[in-house]
Amino acid sequence: MKENIGFLESLLKTASPSGMEENAASLFVNQCVSQGCTYEFTDKINNSVVSKGNGATTVMISGHIDTLGLIITTITDDGFLHFMRNSGEDKKVIPGQRFEIILDSGATIPAVCMKKAIHLETSKERDTVEKVEDMVLSIGAHDKKAAEALGIRTGLLCVYKMGNEILEFGPEKDLICSESLDDKI
Repeated sequence: MKENIGFLESLLKTASPSGMEENAASLFVNQCVSQGCTYEFTDKINNSVVSKGNGATTVMISGHIDTLGLIITTITDDGFLHFMRNSGEDKKVIPGQRFEIILDSGATIPAVCMKKAIHLETSKERDTVEKVEDMVLSIGAHDKKAAEALGIRTGLLCVYKMGNEILEFGPEKDLICSESLDDKI
């Protein structure tokens, strides 16, 4: 397992929200080819096929490589960004999370999901899951014009900001914990 941790870390840190999986798919194909596989093809939606050997038995390994993400839907006059979920995000864990907004250039801008401050909430609000439409992303812009000057527009995709490491733990340090493992392992 240890010999593949570097590849796994690279794959986990490659942004691949639903609809933008090409960089992660390319990284995966390159790793397979470096391990002796033959590249066959990648289709329009980044399904990638590699092969190894030519025996009588064929085995297919199927998985997905996209990660959870958001789509910018509105830029408010005061520079905040409304969003919708791009995939199966649990809305209970979105507030307070850090995100990266992927610009048209491929560069990213950091953002954080905000909600009403707990000291301003009623006791009923504290016991209720915030509605996604009441959450906003902040990029530190003072107004809509400043956000747009940074390259922000509606329709941009966002991904959760990945941690800087894969946590190795357990008595033998042979267990790992990281974002997106269900998608990329």
